[in-house]
Amino acid sequence: MKTYCQSIWLANSLGDSIKAARYGKLLADLSLERFYQKGDVDKMALQFVDYKKEKDTAIARSMFLYVLAVIMLLGVIITVQSLWIHWRRRRNEADLEQHERIKTSLEEQIAQTHVEVKLKEEKINALQFELEQAIANLDFQKLPFNEKIDILAQIPISKRALKVLEYNVKAGLAYPELVMSESQLGHLVDAFDVVFSQFSVKMIEQYPRLKRNDVVYCCLYILGLSEIQAAALTGKTYQAVWKRSNKLHEIFGNKSNLQFVLHNIIKSWK
Repeated sequence: MKTYCQSIWLANSLGDSIKAARYGKLLADLSLERFYQKGDVDKMALQFVDYKKEKDTAIARSMFLYVLAVIMLLGVIITVQSLWIHWRRRRNEADLEQHERIKTSLEEQIAQTHVEVKLKEEKINALQFELEQAIANLDFQKLPFNEKIDILAQIPISKRALKVLEYNVKAGLAYPELVMSESQLGHLVDAFDVVFSQFSVKMIEQYPRLKRNDVVYCCLYILGLSEIQAAALTGKTYQAVWKRSNKLHEIFGNKSNLQFVLHNIIKSWK
């Protein structure tokens, strides 16, 4: 613009009015153009300010909605969790009540069972005492062998062993409901000692290689039980019982049926 002013002054100085007019027009156009440009810049500045305000407003609105959504979500989560905790508390209370009812019922059943067991034990002990009294009678020792075997089979512990006859037991299978404890097997030997005076002592004296456990199997075989049935009562495998039978055959020096062999041994005693 300064150049145009100098050119106009020089043209006027030289008296060239045409050039002065042309440079004057160019200066006017340039001034007008700069005026319009300044107006556009101001307008753009205002538009930018408005855009920034709208952007800040949109961001603030978005943040508000986000915070509101988070608060609502937390409220829903807290409400659901509170309802779940309340439901669990009610459920636990119901479970505890049911547990107490079941516990009380079981305790009553156990107490009743103990009473019944005690009564049965007293009855068994009374029968056992009567049987032992009868066996202790001198006339009992004069009874034939077969009658003693029949009486032996009526003793409660013998009936417990003979219960295996009610089952179709097979080799290779376990029968936990039939297994007799060490104490029960010991009582069985004691019963034999009463019926056949000092049975276990005489057996071990006559065959020193016999052990107490061997005598238990002798009792089972005398009652007429098989190796499979003996395995079910003792909780042993059939193979283990079979090996013990072979051991008894070797000790007795007789390969015949063990029940027959043992009956003959008892009959030989005086």
